[in-house]
Amino acid sequence: KNGVVILEELKKAIRKETILVTLMHANNETGVVQPIEEIAKITQKNKIVFHTDAVQTVGKIPVYPKELGVDLMTFSAHKFNGPKGTAGLFIKNGIRLGKVITGGGQERKIRPGTTNLAGVVGMAKALELATTNMEEKIKKEEELRSFFETEMEARIPNIKINGKDVVRLPGTSSISFTYLEGESILLGLDYKGIAVSSGSACSSDDLQASHVLLAKG
Repeated sequence: KNGVVILEELKKAIRKETILVTLMHANNETGVVQPIEEIAKITQKNKIVFHTDAVQTVGKIPVYPKELGVDLMTFSAHKFNGPKGTAGLFIKNGIRLGKVITGGGQERKIRPGTTNLAGVVGMAKALELATTNMEEKIKKEEELRSFFETEMEARIPNIKINGKDVVRLPGTSSISFTYLEGESILLGLDYKGIAVSSGSACSSDDLQASHVLLAKG
């Protein structure tokens, strides 16, 4: 109900033919962070490769793949002000990936093409800047979110802060309004610099209810 994977359900879902578990580190709509370290212990015990999609977390909170215990981890530069179209894949030592397209030695023979040096350098610099004084940034964002949500709850009846009682990204707030349509709220807002949407940015042209919130009940 809070958007956190139930570990016992995950254990039940694993079968003898299961070779991979893949999971978002944090949800892009609610900001809820999954217990990746705990899940990694389950996958290690069952000798299953574990991949996490850390696109929402890298550059926003401290993320160390070795500490998380994952075998594979993906992240994207555009989420921390790096060049668009540039991304990274962490591969744990000992993990071998099959070839999708025959490639050259410079990309471990996994994919073809010249390495995008400008993109790589730009991503590295952007990540360096994003992680500088990260603790201070996180503290500030948490204070702002707490103030915002407290004021919302005090002034507007019948609202629900999604994922309020679990670990969330500091800069994300997801709110459900009873008896109101998300689109009508957006149309009635005077933005003044506030970034807001009725769902994830990737589904901005879709007026259907959020599949994430529906799955949470």
